Amino acid sequence: MKPRFVKLLIGLYPRGWRARYGEEFRTLLEEQPTTLGGLTNIIRCALSERLRLAGGHLMKDVKSSLMLFLFAGVATLAAGANLYFIVDDTPLAAAMQAHSALAACWLAMAAGSVLAIAGVAVASVPVLWAMARFAWIGRRLDIGRRLAFAPGALFAVLLWIAGVVARTHWVPLPWAVTGDWLAPTNWPPLNVRWELCWMTLALLAGAVVGSAMSLRQALTLIESSPPTPALAGLQWPSRRRLRTFALAIGMATLCTLAGATVGGVMADSYSPAAFQARLGFLASTVLVSWLASVGLLGASSVATLGSFQWAGPSCTEPMQ
Repeated sequence: MKPRFVKLLIGLYPRGWRARYGEEFRTLLEEQPTTLGGLTNIIRCALSERLRLAGGHLMKDVKSSLMLFLFAGVATLAAGANLYFIVDDTPLAAAMQAHSALAACWLAMAAGSVLAIAGVAVASVPVLWAMARFAWIGRRLDIGRRLAFAPGALFAVLLWIAGVVARTHWVPLPWAVTGDWLAPTNWPPLNVRWELCWMTLALLAGAVVGSAMSLRQALTLIESSPPTPALAGLQWPSRRRLRTFALAIGMATLCTLAGATVGGVMADSYSPAAFQARLGFLASTVLVSWLASVGLLGASSVATLGSFQWAGPSCTEPMQ
C-alpha cells in the first residue's frame, strides 16, 4: 500500500492503539497489497477499537459477546411476550385462523423466537457455568453474589406476581390493566390495577438492569483476578464458536423480525379495527405495541451482529 493511504487507515484507530501498534502496523501495511478483504478487516477493527474505548472498559471478545447474547435474548423474549399477549384472546386470533398467510407469519415469529432464545441459552450457559465454577473453586464470594443476583431478582418478581394473584385474583401484567374490553367484576379497581402494574414494571426493570450490572461486575472481577489454578482452568469459548452462535442467533432473530413486520402489515389489512384497538402494552393500541416489538427485534438483530463483530479475528492478529 502507498504510505499516504496507510497513514489514513492508521488514523482510523484510537490514539492509544496507534501509540502501541502504529509503527508495526504501518510496516506491515506498506508491505501488503491493497485488497477489498484487507480494507474491510482494517475498518472493522478500527470501529471495534473505538467502540471498546467508548464503552470505557476493554473487555475480552468472549465477555463482550456474552453481554450482547444476553441482551439479544432479553429483547427477543420481551418482544415475543408482547406479541403473544396482544394476540391471545383478541380479535387478531380470529383473523389468524381465517387467513393462512397471517398464521404463517405468526408461526415464523414463534419459531424464530424459540430458536433465538434457545441459541442464546446454549451460547451463554457454558460461560455462566464456568464463571460459577471459578467463583466456587476460588472461594470468590464477591463474584458469587453478583452471579446470584439475576436468579434472585427473577424469584422476587415471580413471588410478587404470585402474591398479587393470591390477594386480588388478578395477574399484575401491563396487558391486563385496561383497554377496549370489560374487566371482570372480581378484579381490583382500575387505580389499584395501575399501581400494581407499575410496581411489576419497576421490579422487572430493576431485575434486568441490576442483572446486567452484576454480570458485568463479575466479568470485571474475573478479568482482574490474579493468576490462580482456578483462573487457569477457566475455559472461554473460541472465537469461531462464538461467531457460529452469533450467526445462528442472528438468522433466527431476523426470521422473527421478518415475520413480525410482514404479519403486522397483514393484520392491519385483514383486521384494521382490531389493529387500532387498545389491546396492547399499557392500554396502547395494537399498532403501537406491535411496532414496539418490531423495534426490540431490530435491536436484538443489531446486538447479534455486534456480537459477530466482537467475536471476529483479533485486531492485533495481522501484526503477529
